[in-house]
Amino acid sequence: MSRHFFYICVILLLAACRGREQDPLAFSPPVFPETKQVAVTPLPNDFLFNGSLSLDMEDMGDFMVVCGFHENKYFHVFEKESGAYVKSFGSYGRGPGELPNLPQIRFNQNDSILYVFQDRNALNDFWHYKAENVLYGNRVFPVWEDQIRLFQDEGAQYPGAAWDFLAWQDKRLFARNRLHRFEVQDTLGNTLYLYDNYPVVPLQKESDSSDFHNSYIHAGLALKPDGSRFVIASRYGCIMEVFTIDTSGKIEKEIEKRFYPPIIADNQTRSPRYLSEGQVLGINELSVTDELIFAKYNGNKYAPRVLNPPKTIAVFDWSGNPIRCYVVEWTYIKTFCIDAQRNRCYLIGVDTDEEVQLGYFDL
Repeated sequence: MSRHFFYICVILLLAACRGREQDPLAFSPPVFPETKQVAVTPLPNDFLFNGSLSLDMEDMGDFMVVCGFHENKYFHVFEKESGAYVKSFGSYGRGPGELPNLPQIRFNQNDSILYVFQDRNALNDFWHYKAENVLYGNRVFPVWEDQIRLFQDEGAQYPGAAWDFLAWQDKRLFARNRLHRFEVQDTLGNTLYLYDNYPVVPLQKESDSSDFHNSYIHAGLALKPDGSRFVIASRYGCIMEVFTIDTSGKIEKEIEKRFYPPIIADNQTRSPRYLSEGQVLGINELSVTDELIFAKYNGNKYAPRVLNPPKTIAVFDWSGNPIRCYVVEWTYIKTFCIDAQRNRCYLIGVDTDEEVQLGYFDL
C-alpha cells in the first residue's frame, strides 16, 4: 500500500509541475541562448547632437531620418555609409508646412512615403512626405496634410487621442488611442476595426486596470514589412504580443509572450502608479524585419534616483522566442533602427565620454 501511495504522489507531483509549465498566464524572464558584447562604430558628422534627439529613427534605404527637436526643426537626414548630415526639415510652427508639436514618424517602403503623426487631443494631424523630396529636394514640404478624428464612444467626455501609429498598406492609419486599444482606418477616415483586449495580468483591484492600460503609452510598436503582422511590447513589466491583420483591417492576436509582470503601485499618491519600485523595465522601442524582431531592452528593476539605462538590443523571432542579445559598449541607447540589407543596427546613444553619438554595429 505504501509503495502505491508513493507512486500516486509522484504522479500527482509530475502532473502539477507539468500544469505549471503549461500555464498560459505564467511569467518567465526571457533567456537568450547567445549574448554578444559589441563595439559601436561612430559615424562622424558635423551635426551637433543633443539629448532631446531621441524620439524616432527610421530606415530609408541609403539614408536614415531621425526625429527630435533641434534648431527649430523636427526631422534630420543622415547618409548611412559615411554618417554625413544631409539636411533638416519640418519646422516648428503653425503656418503652412509647419508642425506645432513633437511628432512621430513611420517610413513605408512599399509606397516610399514618410508618414508623420501628431496627437492633439480632439484632432490628430497626419502628414505625408515623398521619400524623393525628403532625400533629394531642396525644400521639403508635405505632399498631403489631413486632420483625423479617432473613434469615440457616444457621450464620451474626451475624444480619442492617439499615442502611436503604424503606416499599414494603403490605409491611412493604424493607431492606439485613448478610448480603444487599436483602431484601423481607411484613407477617408472611416473606422475599419476596433480592438480593445489587453493581456490578463494580476492586479490588486479593478481600478488598477486603467493604470495598466495607460502604461502602454510607452510600449514599443512595429509593423512587419509585408504588412501581415505587427508586434507590441510593454515597457513596464514585459509582455510581447504579435497580432495578424488581414486586408480588411481585422486584428487577431497570434502570440503572447509573458516575460515580467506589471506592478501597479499600491500608494495612491504615486504618479504614475505603474512606475513602481521593483518594477522590471522591459521594451519601449522596436525595429523589425520579415524574419526577426529587434527590441531596445532593459531588463533591470526600476528604483527611484537609480539610473539603469538600456544598452541592450534583444532579438526575437516572430513567435516571440528569444534568439540573442547585443550589449553595446556605450552607456545608453536612445533610439535605433535595423537595416536588413546591410545587416546592421544603426543607433543614437550616449558613449563612454557622455557624448551623444550616431553609430552602428554589424549583426
